[in-house]
Amino acid sequence: MKEFQNILIRMPNWLGDAVMATPIIADVKAKWPRATITALCQGGVGQILIGNPHLDEIFTFSKPDGFL
Repeated sequence: MKEFQNILIRMPNWLGDAVMATPIIADVKAKWPRATITALCQGGVGQILIGNPHLDEIFTFSKPDGFL
């Protein structure tokens, strides 16, 4: 299997869904331990990921007003 250098995990938008999805971060890090793992989160979802030992970065964004 290919060794990735960077992996971006797009987290769900809803807080409860994001909580339920957090175990996948550890699974990805276990599979590719040398990769830099970044979580992409909308709004405040990134707050629940602060301190996660399997993440290297958290990138948060806000959806522009009027964007569906």
